[in-house]
Amino acid sequence: MLQTDNFQEKEIDYKDIIYKILSHWYLFVFGIIIAFIVVFFYNKFEQTVYKVSTTILINDSQSTYDPQAIIGFDIYTKRGKLQNEIEILKTYTLTQKVINALNLDVSYFKKDGFISKEMYNESPFAVEFNPLIPQPVNCNFRVEVMTKDSVSLVLIADNVKLFDFIDEKVISIVNNIAIDDIYKIGENIENKYFNFRIILTNNYDPILHNNIDFYFVFNDSKANFSQFPVINIDPVKESSIIAVSITGNNIQKSVDFLNELTAAFLQKEVDKKNRVADKTLLFLDKHLGEITDSLNYSEKSLQEYQSKRSALNLDFQTQNLYKKLEKLQNSMAEILINQKYYNYLYDIFTENGVIQDIVAPSVMNVENTL
Repeated sequence: MLQTDNFQEKEIDYKDIIYKILSHWYLFVFGIIIAFIVVFFYNKFEQTVYKVSTTILINDSQSTYDPQAIIGFDIYTKRGKLQNEIEILKTYTLTQKVINALNLDVSYFKKDGFISKEMYNESPFAVEFNPLIPQPVNCNFRVEVMTKDSVSLVLIADNVKLFDFIDEKVISIVNNIAIDDIYKIGENIENKYFNFRIILTNNYDPILHNNIDFYFVFNDSKANFSQFPVINIDPVKESSIIAVSITGNNIQKSVDFLNELTAAFLQKEVDKKNRVADKTLLFLDKHLGEITDSLNYSEKSLQEYQSKRSALNLDFQTQNLYKKLEKLQNSMAEILINQKYYNYLYDIFTENGVIQDIVAPSVMNVENTL
């Protein structure tokens, strides 16, 4: 026989729960205080990250300077051209030009508690050095401006790389470098490991900058590129526009980088057109003399023919023949130009096969019938 047990719902004592919570109130207060401290120090020491972006309009019409247009292959689609332009923006050569233009071989910082703030274009002093002389890279030269005439310089570093800024390579590694001295502003500071001088900039204010800890760093190529770790380059959908964005801790530095990158990219296209124009002039200088001599001979023959028969009353058929001769003379000029141009292309392809920056058919008025 089955037996059933009667269960009675036990009433929840909310007052008892609240009492137990309140009896440990100090734990909640302590937790809140800790949370506030964590948030405070996070905001204090975490550097703000900025995102800066720009756009570049790409001419999607087929250019007469494109190699594919020159040899007649219709494979240079808008999408392919955009992708090629994106790859150009990512090249080492273009980025190196930007870094050189911004003078990023030396970076300046100010100590602010436990963190360092970069003084991009705000440093009260600047370091001038001869790039022909190798310098110690990626180590902190501590600087304290004592007066408008003197500066304290301290460096203690191990395993220091000496970097050649001309050849962009490390030439040696020094086990230890240690200096601690006072130098005059503008004085040449040198030993067997470095050679530079420190000058004051227009940002210098003795009230704000005297007896404040600063430091500067010589950057090698790798360090320079790491200053811009996140560069996004993407095509905008349904357009011929490339969107370029960068993130960094210094907004002005990021803005300057994108401006210089855009300028260098646009200048690259201008330089390419200038090179083609120069090569076109060379082509004309080389071959127009031969073509002109040939045309002059034909023109002279026509003039003699016309002169001998000027006294005669030419009939209608003879006049038509003369006009056809004039047209044939113009056609011969075009054929001579085409022949010279095709010989020019043949020589380029057979010698090295490189078709970059050559004179385009449209420049020479050569029709592409492929």
